[in-house]
Amino acid sequence: MDFQYPPAVETKVFRCTCGASIVDLRPESATFLHHVSVDSTATSYRALNVAGRFPHGYLKPEHHTEATYIAGAFY
Repeated sequence: MDFQYPPAVETKVFRCTCGASIVDLRPESATFLHHVSVDSTATSYRALNVAGRFPHGYLKPEHHTEATYIAGAFY
């Protein structure tokens, strides 16, 4: 899982050619420990806007997988 905690929080746009998921680990959130799973493939062109403080990761069930992150802060 990729996660940054304040003050190093990053908002990201994430796209991969297989699957992706986001889990909300903010204890004050109404959606605490809920998740979203998105089937992101090369032909679906889906991308996720990942807000700051959202851990996220992806599973690559295919041999050749590419993932792209666009970060809103300097790493």
